[in-house]
Amino acid sequence: MKKSTILLVVLVYIVSFLVVGLFGISIKGYNKDIYVDEIKIVVPTQEGIDIQDVTDYTKTKKDYKFIVTYKEDMIVQLKAEVYPTNTTFPNINVVYDEEQTAFAVDIVDQFYLNITFQGAGTVAKFSVESTDGQKYQVPVTVAAF
Repeated sequence: MKKSTILLVVLVYIVSFLVVGLFGISIKGYNKDIYVDEIKIVVPTQEGIDIQDVTDYTKTKKDYKFIVTYKEDMIVQLKAEVYPTNTTFPNINVVYDEEQTAFAVDIVDQFYLNITFQGAGTVAKFSVESTDGQKYQVPVTVAAF
């Protein structure tokens, strides 16, 4: 081999080593998961539903409480807001004793909770939790009188 060919091969080797060393360090090989660290329960505007929010917002760990004036065949809707908004897994799940028959909670459109009651005097107690690995939970109580 000629001397110039050997020098060219060595030069390409050194330049490629420097390029990989400089750019390889700045490239991240993974995406960091962002977990849910707060879930807020809010009341969207609903026609014909009288609902009062009696939650104590001075506490750092919220226990959401609502009182509803019962009407036959009514469906109360609550919305779960997940924070931070750029969470990797923003979905929620509702946890409650499904053997009871006084109320039912269904998730609609990913963040809306539809609560149906069997009658007046019913208290619905359930938790809304994140579906990411952290399982962040907030308790919710809705009383229909």
